[in-house]
Amino acid sequence: MRYPAFIEIDTDGTASGWFPDVDGCIFAGKDFDEACADAASAIRAHFEALVENELKIPAPKPMQEHIIANAAEYTGGQWAVINVDRNQVS
Repeated sequence: MRYPAFIEIDTDGTASGWFPDVDGCIFAGKDFDEACADAASAIRAHFEALVENELKIPAPKPMQEHIIANAAEYTGGQWAVINVDRNQVS
């Protein structure tokens, strides 16, 4: 599954972001690329915790749907799409 992530870049180049479809799953890095790598790790760990607690893994929505619903929240950053193999989440 492909999950959209929104990443904000600070003036010093560091980056942090979140997954609009996955409440509480945040990530960061020293730059955009590192933030994307951390995003992949963060979402897998988040999904593993959901499975351990017998909670449902949320389905992703297209980023366009998020933008249409709340465009003001998604300014000053950029989108990335993080691929998650849900079969690897135990």
